[in-house]
Amino acid sequence: ADQLPSDSTHTHQTRKLRTSTNMNRAVEDSYESSDDNDNSVAEQHSHTNENMDALNRIADAISKEQPRVVSPSPPQFDDIDAFLIGIGIHLRRLPENVRLETMMEMLKIVYNTCQQYVY
Repeated sequence: ADQLPSDSTHTHQTRKLRTSTNMNRAVEDSYESSDDNDNSVAEQHSHTNENMDALNRIADAISKEQPRVVSPSPPQFDDIDAFLIGIGIHLRRLPENVRLETMMEMLKIVYNTCQQYVY
């Protein structure tokens, strides 16, 4: 039995079962935060698994042998290509305003000739 000071009257104390109505709020908060911590750890574990899965998929894709890409053969140059390259060399030597004027005149000549023979 508990000994009480001599001037106090003896009262019978019993422990109550802790329920949400008589529980200290700090205890509830710590219980909730432990649930939050558990959820946080589970979420981190889930994110880690997702990251590892993504990294494994990337590693698998990189490690697979890729099909060889076949490029088309370069076009064969003909007399027209050679002619245009030669004209281009001379056009580049001209001042810009004269160059543009000359290019327009050449384009008109080719267009008019095509109108006469092709279109």
